[in-house]
Amino acid sequence: MSPFGLIMIGIFLTGLTVLLRKRFDLMLERYYGIIIADYPGEEIIGEENVTENNWKAVVKTHIDELERILSSQDNWTDEFEKDVDVKRNFLVQSKKVSGVYAVKKTPLTRAAWYVQRCNDQKIFDFLISVEGFGIIDPFTSSDQHKKKPLYEFQSSNDSAETSLDRYFVTYGHFSWPLDAVDFLVLNSIQRSERLFVSKSVQSDAVPGASSVYRGRPSPRHRAATHFGLKVSAAGPGQCRVGAFQVSPDVGPLSDPAISYLLSTFLLFPTMRSKIEKLAAQGAFMD
Repeated sequence: MSPFGLIMIGIFLTGLTVLLRKRFDLMLERYYGIIIADYPGEEIIGEENVTENNWKAVVKTHIDELERILSSQDNWTDEFEKDVDVKRNFLVQSKKVSGVYAVKKTPLTRAAWYVQRCNDQKIFDFLISVEGFGIIDPFTSSDQHKKKPLYEFQSSNDSAETSLDRYFVTYGHFSWPLDAVDFLVLNSIQRSERLFVSKSVQSDAVPGASSVYRGRPSPRHRAATHFGLKVSAAGPGQCRVGAFQVSPDVGPLSDPAISYLLSTFLLFPTMRSKIEKLAAQGAFMD
C-alpha cells in the first residue's frame, strides 16, 4: 500500500477513535448521573419466600410492581427519545433503584415501542414461547427454557379466560467464562392480560438467597434477576410493547456500567429489531 493510503487509513482510524471516545464519554456521563444522582430511585421489592399458601399474594405484588415501573413518570433518563409515539418509535429510559436491590448499583432500564402489523395476543404468545424467551434472555440456552419447572401453582377457581395463565418457580444454572451462576425465579404469565414477570424469589425447596442479600457476587452464586413485559393493543393492526430489566449478576453484567450499556444499547434494541422483523413477515397477524 502506498504511503498516501496508509496516511488516509491513519486519519480515518484517528477520527473514528475520537468519535467513539466522545460517544463512550457521553454514555458514562449518563451512567454516573443515573447511579449517583441525588433524586429518589424506583423501589424494587426484595425477594419473597414463595409457598403454596402465599403465592397468589406474591404474584399480585410482582404484577403491581410491573405496572408501577412501566407507568412511573419521574426521574428517568431518556436515551433515545423523550417520548414514544408512532413517529418516534423507540423509548429507552434508565433510573436509579432503591430498596434491597440498591446494593447492586445497577440501574433499572425500561423500553417502549410500537409494532405494526400485529395482534397483541399473538405477539405476547410468541414472547412467552421458547423462541421468545431466547430473545428476552439471550444469556441462557433454549434447553434451559424447556426444563420442567421446580413446581407450578394451580388456581382452583380459574375462569375460561384465566385458565391459560401460568405461575411457576424455576431453578436453573448457567455458566459464563470464569463465572457460574444459579437462579431461582417465579415466572408469572398472565396471558389474559398479556403480562409477564420473571423475578428472583426464595423457596424452602432451594434454601438460600441471591447476591443482593450477600454483597459481592462470588464465583458461584445465585443471581438476582428481574424482568417484566407488557403487550397491549394500540389501534388496528398495531401493538405497544413495554419492558423493563434489572440486570442479573452474571459475568460482566455484575459491573453496573457494563450492565447499563448492554441493557440500553444492546438488549432492548436487539429485542425490538427481531420482533419488528418477524412482524414485517406477518408472523403476528390474525
